[in-house]
Amino acid sequence: MAVNTFSVMCYNVAGLPALISSGDPNTYTVDMGKRISDWDIINVQEDFNYHAKLYSENKHEYRTATSGGVPVGSGLNTLSHYPFTGVDRIKWNECSNYDNADCMTPKGFTLVEVQLADGVTIDIYNLHTNAGATDADQKARASNLQQLSDFMTENSAGNAVVVMGDTNTRYTRELDTIREFIEGQNLTDGWVETVRDAPAKGSKALKCETATMTNECEVVDKIMFRGNNYLTLTLGQWKNENEAFMGKNGSPCRTTHLFLQHSHGR
Repeated sequence: MAVNTFSVMCYNVAGLPALISSGDPNTYTVDMGKRISDWDIINVQEDFNYHAKLYSENKHEYRTATSGGVPVGSGLNTLSHYPFTGVDRIKWNECSNYDNADCMTPKGFTLVEVQLADGVTIDIYNLHTNAGATDADQKARASNLQQLSDFMTENSAGNAVVVMGDTNTRYTRELDTIREFIEGQNLTDGWVETVRDAPAKGSKALKCETATMTNECEVVDKIMFRGNNYLTLTLGQWKNENEAFMGKNGSPCRTTHLFLQHSHGR
């Protein structure tokens, strides 16, 4: 049995137009693209109006093309040192504009099939669900996760997968269904596996200020995975890389390293 390792990261790059952005992506997006080059497979969200800057000095050999800026694009892209097939882009069936204007862009999820080695592939899902904490927001978000789960059941049954992105979910929220999504697809959350068990619904949120973010804090960006009969995924390390990306006003990112065991035997 051959043993290989690869690393993955999910990163909301906050690439909204300057007029509506909470940061200043014009000043840090190029540097952000350079920094993420060290990870093998990256899923980014909100890669809208500064996409060219993000890719300009990035070193990944395989990258999805932009689907457009606000309001036409989803903001979802994948960058990889491993080859992958063309991207599938799916828009959510439901969104809520109650307090976060989620219907302003066609948010949804993407799928690429990444080739880790000859004859060894893994499905990589990227997602950005409905934001907000109102009942309407959480209802839309639950619909998003169910739509993704249904798609995975139809298109990735029996496949090894990594699902990572901005889920906008917290285990502590009564109406959030991230736990049900994970259980339904037999996934493992890297944070739950290595840092702490999933907090109970209705318990106090484990939020932290950006400047003091640690691994103990629950973040809405999540990395989930499962193997299959031919590909055993073993988690080597989970780390919130917030501090490493704060030097030039980069927004927080989350990363995990997956140790990959695979066998070509059938």
